[in-house]
Amino acid sequence: MVGSYATGLTMKVERPPSSGGTLLGSGHKPARAQLFHTYGDTSSEHDMDFDWADGTIHAGCGTHWLKELLTIHGEDPAVCDRIREQCGKLVSDDVGTAAAQEIADIKKIAGALLTKAGRNRG
Repeated sequence: MVGSYATGLTMKVERPPSSGGTLLGSGHKPARAQLFHTYGDTSSEHDMDFDWADGTIHAGCGTHWLKELLTIHGEDPAVCDRIREQCGKLVSDDVGTAAAQEIADIKKIAGALLTKAGRNRG
């Protein structure tokens, strides 16, 4: 439970099923877009930039309306920052559970994809 308020407003955040150790947090998208740029993969760079921008719009809209809802219920809208921090911790905790073999598997697949992309560029 992330927060429960005296007004009866309850926000429940449950941990999603394991991501298998994938490192796909939205905060890493600008860095990933830059990596795609260094690889010369302009299509993936554009897609990552678009995905990041789209996610940012959705997050901003959600934050706006959560603050409105909290205000209507007489709660401090600043709680949004605490909710965001707690959600970030949940994601970090989940990513931190990645086993060494899962990380190795992901790196192997990523390496194969980079090799294939290099062959297709030439």
